[in-house]
Amino acid sequence: MLIQAVNLFNTKNTTQINSNYTNNKASYPNLAPLKQDTVSFSGGIPKAVDLMDLPPDKIIKICKKALKEHFVIGEGQEAVAIKIQDYPYYCIRHIKKGNHKNKQLGLDMKLDKYDKVNHVVAHLSPDTQLMRYVPGIPLKIMRHSDTASGIKVKQALQELVANNFPEDSFKNVIKQVEDAKEKGIDFDRFGENLLVDPISQNMTCIDFSPNFKMEEYNPISFIYHAIDADKTEHAPKILGKLCNAYAQRLLEVPVKKLNLDKLDTNLYARGFEGDPFNYFPDKALLKETEVKLKELIAEKQNPSLHENGFEYMVDLFKEFVDEKLLNYTPPKQEWF
Repeated sequence: MLIQAVNLFNTKNTTQINSNYTNNKASYPNLAPLKQDTVSFSGGIPKAVDLMDLPPDKIIKICKKALKEHFVIGEGQEAVAIKIQDYPYYCIRHIKKGNHKNKQLGLDMKLDKYDKVNHVVAHLSPDTQLMRYVPGIPLKIMRHSDTASGIKVKQALQELVANNFPEDSFKNVIKQVEDAKEKGIDFDRFGENLLVDPISQNMTCIDFSPNFKMEEYNPISFIYHAIDADKTEHAPKILGKLCNAYAQRLLEVPVKKLNLDKLDTNLYARGFEGDPFNYFPDKALLKETEVKLKELIAEKQNPSLHENGFEYMVDLFKEFVDEKLLNYTPPKQEWF
């Protein structure tokens, strides 16, 4: 995936770089490793038939071939993601400590709620899963986020998200976090776990777990934290788009389907010393946004609080966001 990220800024052939990278990883010291196990790759033409429409024995045969070829397209702390040649809408996640050599594979289609949230399509063995391929680039590049090239990639992606991604992109990723929370599964809100696809302008979370055990949460702060909008001019606009998307979601979704009883209305993500909100350029504006967001949520929970109705409150909130965040101008400095 980072191979693909590099190609946003040059004109080299992606397929050739993929081949070179596979044969000579040392030539690309700033490209690996990554934590996530679902990654983007290029090359190969999709077959006319979807992999999952094939007979089970054919699917297993194709997966065995992929495991044997072992074309690694991503590597995390616990697992690697392996490309399936000619079927780029899927990949295989294999636990590093597992042993796929000479292991009997099956096709277990029984998925639990954790599997579905984490893009699992089927279990091939206890340590091997067939997964849906998620295109995109991580907004934070793990160990190399502080290097010149890593910062360049991250800030270019942040600028793209801030200026070009539509409100629906933000609303959809908020929905993904909220739907998982409703099932008792929390998003691991780090930048390496949020994939951004510049082509479709979609954002996708890829790492959910029931083990984080966060009783309270806030999807705005979670996604803002994953976007990692620290010390950049794009921070107000990114927060503004998140706030507008959340307000629109509040307008469209019945209150019983929202996680308002677990919602932490404090924007700051607790327990993170390096929280990007610590670097927000205007702390007074951040506090004002938080207050107005609390008022909007209170009105959603109890519509009788405001005589003009919830729709009117959403309009007022969006006017505030458009004026103060999306069109943010730094406060003038006074000289004495």
